[in-house]
Amino acid sequence: MMNTSLSMLRRADWFDEPSDIALFVIVTALVLAVHYFLPKYFPSVSPKKISVICSIIMLVVMSIWYYVVGT
Repeated sequence: MMNTSLSMLRRADWFDEPSDIALFVIVTALVLAVHYFLPKYFPSVSPKKISVICSIIMLVVMSIWYYVVGT
């Protein structure tokens, strides 16, 4: 089987370690919480700004996680 980009997407081992699953769960929970609570407490925030904030949160958490836990 060739290692094309499409075949790499079909791999079943995206989460090689338990720390990868934990990172996915933590980032998902944070993003959902921001999408739910930010408009509730700050109604004037635009949806685009919420998406930018979520993206920044994801990048920061993933960077810290991989620095602390490693790959």
